[in-house]
Amino acid sequence: MAAFEAKLRKMMADIEWLAEQKVTIDKSSQVTKDFKAAGMNWSVIGWDGKNEEYGPASIRFGFVEIGNGKILMITYWVTKKGESRHQETLNKMFDSVKKVGG
Repeated sequence: MAAFEAKLRKMMADIEWLAEQKVTIDKSSQVTKDFKAAGMNWSVIGWDGKNEEYGPASIRFGFVEIGNGKILMITYWVTKKGESRHQETLNKMFDSVKKVGG
């Protein structure tokens, strides 16, 4: 339960940061996805949104257990226009994650 609460606190802090960046989230657009990268099971939750300066965007929070009871969270937002163009970079980011400890 403590790991879940820590994950939730981090996600809320990142949502506050996104708001500071003038990114708004459309709560009705929530999506979830599970996938494998770097031999680990990832879970992603995300929404559509928009940025005042750049327009429509995708906002995502990715979670993965990296060992020793630790959970890594990756937060990103990308414009809808740039999403497919940056997909390879996003894949490399997920593939670069390594487990910690033994």
